[in-house]
Amino acid sequence: MDKMKKENDSEIEIDLIEILMIIKHNIISVIVVGIIFATVAFLFTELAINPVYESTTTLYVINRQDEGTTTMTDLQSATQLTSDYMILVKSRTVMEEVISELKLKSTADELANSITVSNPTNSRILQIVVKDGDQYKAKEIADKVAEVSAKNICSIMQIEEVTIMDPGNIPLQPVAPRPMINTLVSGVLGMIIVMVFVIVKV
Repeated sequence: MDKMKKENDSEIEIDLIEILMIIKHNIISVIVVGIIFATVAFLFTELAINPVYESTTTLYVINRQDEGTTTMTDLQSATQLTSDYMILVKSRTVMEEVISELKLKSTADELANSITVSNPTNSRILQIVVKDGDQYKAKEIADKVAEVSAKNICSIMQIEEVTIMDPGNIPLQPVAPRPMINTLVSGVLGMIIVMVFVIVKV
């Protein structure tokens, strides 16, 4: 049994050495193809894919039951209703009003799909993230969504006030695409393809 195991280990070691030698003899091809893949991916990312920017705004929702004061009941009530608020932000009523006021060409569904609403750590805060190909338009839409949402939450849920904590920011860098990551992944993929090809060919 030990003898057979040693023979198997020896065969595996020889196979690995042979594979490494094959790759070594074809290293120039491996590198060249990797560079070609990386270059094509970089050019495609830069020239063919439109950048996407994100602008973020936040709302703070408190439902005061006693005028002038905020009780523990108010805080618990607001937390429990957060899911309702998140749905209202992306509702057709809000989307259509935003589209109308900003004269957008997108439909209500398209606009809703470009918006993400979250509730960080189960707080009374709603975080609204808007994606758009134009960084200034992303901010404009984020601000308008926050404004219209705040008004509708107050009206529909009969809440005294919704505060816009942070207006939308003007994003400096796009969140997608990511040229460097695409370039690196494509380069490595190209080299792997060549290595597999030369090993199988032999």
